Amino acid sequence: MKYMGSKNKISKHIVPIIESCIQPGQLFVDLFVGGFNLVDKITKTDNIVCNDNNHYLISLFEKVYETNGQCLYEYDTISEEMYYDVRDNKEKYDAWIVGLVGFCATFGARFFEGYARGNKADGTPRDLPNEAIRNIRKQWEQYLSKMKPTIICFDYKDLNFKNAVIYCDKPYCNGKKYKNQTFSEEEFWNYVRELSKENTVIISEYDAPSDFECIWEMPIKTSLNRENSVTRTEKLFILKK
Repeated sequence: MKYMGSKNKISKHIVPIIESCIQPGQLFVDLFVGGFNLVDKITKTDNIVCNDNNHYLISLFEKVYETNGQCLYEYDTISEEMYYDVRDNKEKYDAWIVGLVGFCATFGARFFEGYARGNKADGTPRDLPNEAIRNIRKQWEQYLSKMKPTIICFDYKDLNFKNAVIYCDKPYCNGKKYKNQTFSEEEFWNYVRELSKENTVIISEYDAPSDFECIWEMPIKTSLNRENSVTRTEKLFILKK
């Protein structure tokens, strides 16, 4: 699924590191699962929990599993008229439809941050919502259909685990934020310190407090907007022993 901050492009580097920490059958938790773009490639265990606090996003993936992927064929594209009607009247629609429209018909896969539009190299318009929907269909066929995860929707601070490997692709401290998003860095790192007492916790970020160590890094070009990009170093951290 096209999703802001997706680790799909670097999953081939990250997944082996995560899986090296997982024992067969051990619980794996993707605490900020987003577009399921990393967890869908975990094969070391089938004991998987996927969490995100966006109710509409989680409702979309719950519907995908409930219908065995068939809901993804109810819409081939999303018109601009539908986009704004769903955005302004969410209560009129099933939650999974709000999730589909909010992420697949918006610029940069940022939940309702402007209708997605663009042109091909020859100047003809692209159907970006159709491309995004087809992207999820492909993801379902290649990866998601082979999983049977437990899908939940909680604030991460309300969750606790034991003897699990937990991956945290949290909102980056210096990254693009969703509208009205609030996230306490201090609360998060304190939560991870406590969680690390009985679990292996791996965090994606550009930087971390001094009591965490970097176990992997790679320079990645990141798009800021339609015209500009910047190279930043993606890293994985764990709490120092």
